[in-house]
Amino acid sequence: MILLSAYCPVYFLPSPPERGLLKPVRKRAEMMQTTLEPHDQNDHPQADTPTEGAGKCPFVHGYLQAHDTAGLNRMALSGFLRTMASNPASFDRPEGRFCASWVGMDVSVMTEENAERISANLLVSFLLQDFQPYLQKRLSQIREARQDLYSGVARQSGHYPDEIQELYFQEIRTASCDTFNAWVNQWISERHFDNARLRQEGKTPDAYGIAIEQALRFFPLSPLYTKANHTFASLVHSGSCTALHVCWSLLEAAAYQAELPTTADYVALILRSRKNILPLAIGSLGMVVTYLNNSHLHPHDGRAVHATHHGQDGIVLDHDKDGQPILTMNPAYIQPFLHGENVYYTGCPAFYVTGLIETYLEACTELAAFYNMFRTKDDSRS
Repeated sequence: MILLSAYCPVYFLPSPPERGLLKPVRKRAEMMQTTLEPHDQNDHPQADTPTEGAGKCPFVHGYLQAHDTAGLNRMALSGFLRTMASNPASFDRPEGRFCASWVGMDVSVMTEENAERISANLLVSFLLQDFQPYLQKRLSQIREARQDLYSGVARQSGHYPDEIQELYFQEIRTASCDTFNAWVNQWISERHFDNARLRQEGKTPDAYGIAIEQALRFFPLSPLYTKANHTFASLVHSGSCTALHVCWSLLEAAAYQAELPTTADYVALILRSRKNILPLAIGSLGMVVTYLNNSHLHPHDGRAVHATHHGQDGIVLDHDKDGQPILTMNPAYIQPFLHGENVYYTGCPAFYVTGLIETYLEACTELAAFYNMFRTKDDSRS
């Protein structure tokens, strides 16, 4: 059902006084600009245009064309997210299982399973808008408290074997996946506690609080998700780990395929490349999984803690019109995919939250830069 997971608990360990963990490699405003944000200038979700830039990027063009070939139809969530924000009473129902029809979506054209998937994605997408500031607060606390995400040390300089570089990435992937999952758990728990207190006082939670109540009831009542042993928390864990996996795969492609003078040059490469990676999020889950499987970017056991290997070509090094190195998804691995009669898809729920995917990429980039994950031309060769 859902793509990736992680394992192993992680603890926050204080770093040496002279070091912080997530040292900003660029100012957020400079680093996180993207052409794929489905929000307007007032930060309101809007009817996004995922085809933007399709003519310039072979992957985007082929990816969207494959959705058409498979007979898939995109169900944009922006309008329904606006309804949930402006009229939470529309879904503040103490009984029953949440359905997107409660906020005006016509699900009569969908199969029951398709409607369940769309309804789940709508709930998750709405709640991720609440999770994003929580995540940013946690990341800021780590920076300000100068805490370490895990007990590793900065990578050695020099030319070490490829398998050691992959092991370094695996260590840092494990820490990031499990830490983000812990934050998801804490966010849900805090929301649930606040809701219980408000209800006990005879008050109504805000829209996100109501949505959490619906999500915690939806998944146990859903035949589709209970069959897959998914709860709301596990679904968000999987989505979070998938986002981290794609981000780390981009960073690993930069580390494996490029040889640049400085870490700052690697960061610049990643910034140039992110617009070619983000479009993966506009696709259906089946298309995403199919691409990752075909390109051998999908971990063998579905766990996002595993680094990609040297020699992978799911993300390849190319050059832009100015001759600058740039990374892009390999269109050769695109394949149309349709799961049964589930012809409607929404794209990744995080796609509808301005800057959320970029927040993940920024955190991963800062970690990689801090721990010297990139080999530079100045490294000694031993």
